[in-house]
Amino acid sequence: MAIVLRNKIYHAAIWNEELGKCEWQSLKTKDWKEAQIKHAELLKNGNTNISTWDAFCKKYLAYSKTNKEASYKLDQMVIEGFSLFSRLLEVKSLKAETAESYKTHLSKKGYKPRTINRYLGIIKNVSRKALEWGYLKQDGLALVKLLPIPETAKQAFSQ
Repeated sequence: MAIVLRNKIYHAAIWNEELGKCEWQSLKTKDWKEAQIKHAELLKNGNTNISTWDAFCKKYLAYSKTNKEASYKLDQMVIEGFSLFSRLLEVKSLKAETAESYKTHLSKKGYKPRTINRYLGIIKNVSRKALEWGYLKQDGLALVKLLPIPETAKQAFSQ
């Protein structure tokens, strides 16, 4: 892996197994010696694989297409919309706060509570799968509450 100075901050070239290409990871330092130490720690810990949000979503959608064929199109639509809204770069950036903001965003756009809950359910499934596959250490979306569904008047049918 190479160390490069980009925008006055040192970065290391990291191989991303999922994408099959090299990516740059910030070492978050302006000091050359500190950059070398952080670089050595990355190599020592074996933490040389960045888990990008886009790569994870591709992997999840492949899983969805194989195992949840009936809901694949909806999964694809919801994940794409959530990705555009949240602008996540890494899987570890997936937080409950982002999901709550997305819930508010959908509500302001006029979506009904039942639809919002369906979309949140898909995002929560994505989060659970990220935990199961080792991308996350804990499921931050597990505590995100669904919206209450208002009771509708039951329609009586006559014979």
